[in-house]
Amino acid sequence: MNGLISFELKKIIRKRSTVLIIITALLISLSSILFGAMTETSYITETEKLRGFQAIENERNIQGQLRGYLTKDYINQINIEADQNNPNYWGILPAIGVQEVRLPNIISNLTAGNINGIYDNILKGTLADKPRPVGTSNEVDKLLKMYEQVQVPFYFDYYDGWEKMSSSFSILVALVVSAIIVICLSPVFSEEYSQKTDAIILTTKYGKNKVILAKIISSLIFVLSIYLLFGTLNFTLHAAIYGLDGSNANIQLHGWYYQSPYHFTFLELNLVSMGLSLIGLLYIAVITLFISSKVKSPFITVILSAAVLYIPKIDVSEISYTANIILDLLPINMMNAAEHFELGVFYNLFDMALLQPIMMIFTAAIISVLLITFTYKSFKNHQA
Repeated sequence: MNGLISFELKKIIRKRSTVLIIITALLISLSSILFGAMTETSYITETEKLRGFQAIENERNIQGQLRGYLTKDYINQINIEADQNNPNYWGILPAIGVQEVRLPNIISNLTAGNINGIYDNILKGTLADKPRPVGTSNEVDKLLKMYEQVQVPFYFDYYDGWEKMSSSFSILVALVVSAIIVICLSPVFSEEYSQKTDAIILTTKYGKNKVILAKIISSLIFVLSIYLLFGTLNFTLHAAIYGLDGSNANIQLHGWYYQSPYHFTFLELNLVSMGLSLIGLLYIAVITLFISSKVKSPFITVILSAAVLYIPKIDVSEISYTANIILDLLPINMMNAAEHFELGVFYNLFDMALLQPIMMIFTAAIISVLLITFTYKSFKNHQA
């Protein structure tokens, strides 16, 4: 069996198209991270600013000096220094002062039967007019319990490296790594049809059992390998450019997460986001294999799999909020994992209020098991 898995894995990896798309994706990833670093800015006075790597180093030094728990006394002390026009503190202290009081205000304003405020406060502009559901008492109770676990005062440190690591990797997996998986796995079964080798495989000793399993297992190993490759690249570059300071800083210090009910540090956010992204990637891999087992053209398989992957990214919340949160359960939205920890979104399942990441994992697991079973039977029982 190991020999069959190795053979099928080599069939995927040794294709010229596989090598080309991986190299292209690596260059795109490297370029986007470096470009982002080069566009960083840091003010040294109200009018003067640094750019690029100098800006990153300046912010790292300044914010590192402010490392500590944001107690009222500590914030007052820093604000006094800011009032004295200390240029080293310009541009960061107002944010610290605001963030520290936002979370308690959100908790006190949340009322049973109406969960709208927790969502609407974070929206901007015309987005505030979007329809939102009325939260059940179960949802409100769970949300309040989550907020009770978010301990204040928050711990502040320079966290840019960890924040950018999580956000950029989520986007990288959703848009780039997923494309590699769709393109490289589309021929796994459909190429056997197009090259008329399916009949030969099915008449061999292990054709109707072990070969099919080997194809599925080797495909999942390929997914894990690609994920680790790009995950290592993302971590190494961000660590080298921004450093690893701020792993213990609370995610609520960042503007995207100030309403988050998740009691996470930036290190924990990265770990759970990477896990959710990986599940989403395996999810689209299984979908691609299923389509490949049903379609006799690798090209058509790519088109159909890409449609399943990217179409759910269309925002339909203005048409139907319910439809939008259902689409959130599909692979590309799972892979864009970091954004799902900004708010406490619930799904009601059999009178249980399940958090969105939990519902995503549950849905992906159930559908993936079913699709793997259907894929196995589809190729095994088809007429060559």
